[in-house]
Amino acid sequence: MNIPFKKPLIGLIISIVIAVCPLILVWSVDLIAELNGCSLNEGSIQPCIVAGMDIGGVLYSIFMSGWYLFITFPVGAVLFFGSLIWLASSINKMISNE
Repeated sequence: MNIPFKKPLIGLIISIVIAVCPLILVWSVDLIAELNGCSLNEGSIQPCIVAGMDIGGVLYSIFMSGWYLFITFPVGAVLFFGSLIWLASSINKMISNE
């Protein structure tokens, strides 16, 4: 059986991932810093020693990528609503064919 609304559902999932990906990265880095007893802020790079290596610069870079949310969230929202319209159209087409 061919499901006509499979692609719009995939579009919905992809749009959500695009919209919140920077937020997930910021939360992940914050959790890593917290679990290792490190300080993390947007003001400057703080030292964070994990397994004998200072990963403070990497944590800071990923933490600052949260600002990409101002780009990805609107793009994801437009794609989400476009996918919703596509899904509604697919369901309507499926219902009218029966």
